Amino acid sequence: LVSRDVIAGTVTLKGQAQVLGAVLLGRTPLLPEPIDLTAIAQLAAATSSNALIPQDLMVGGALIMGSGRSLTLTTGTYVLKGLRLNGGANLIIDGRVDLLVDGEIQVNGDAGVNAAGRSEQLMVFVSSNLPVSLLGGAKFVGTVYAPRAELKIAGNARAAGSLGGRLVTLTGSGNIATNSHILPPASSSGGGKGSKVASLGDAGFGPAAAADTAFYLRDLY
Repeated sequence: LVSRDVIAGTVTLKGQAQVLGAVLLGRTPLLPEPIDLTAIAQLAAATSSNALIPQDLMVGGALIMGSGRSLTLTTGTYVLKGLRLNGGANLIIDGRVDLLVDGEIQVNGDAGVNAAGRSEQLMVFVSSNLPVSLLGGAKFVGTVYAPRAELKIAGNARAAGSLGGRLVTLTGSGNIATNSHILPPASSSGGGKGSKVASLGDAGFGPAAAADTAFYLRDLY
């Protein structure tokens, strides 16, 4: 039972299905990807700040960091074929940074991406269908737009900001604080569902009573 209007290209009702409002046919469908990643890629290629990244960290166009490496990206647009951080690596964002990634993203092993920053500082556009994975104590603060990719958050990973993907999977004690622009603290309990509630609740990151009506620059709406 649909109590209001239905607007679509075609509408098929089966069984006892009903529409109480108007049925408006022949309408153009919404864009499946409202942000044009092709246009963004063309712009990024002309304005890339990749020259600021040390060449020893770039492998086949992908940014790969491990063994406690730290890198600060300053304001600009960076075009990558992938992003992989592990072993406590730390990617620091200074200013406002856009990452266009045509490849897989994997952050694990207590690595961090903008972990001490605010979510409006970092926008990550993912144009591939390869997964975006936050695993094993990973820390991420920012906005991810990955309409073709699966987002995986697992193994005590923590994220804050806006994360959008084709599919989002949370397992273990992974946390996403979508009503926060900073990273929630790690849980002090032993893992599992109880620790997820304790971790966010103790720090004031519990479920919001109502939607946050404040506008934040660079958020997804």
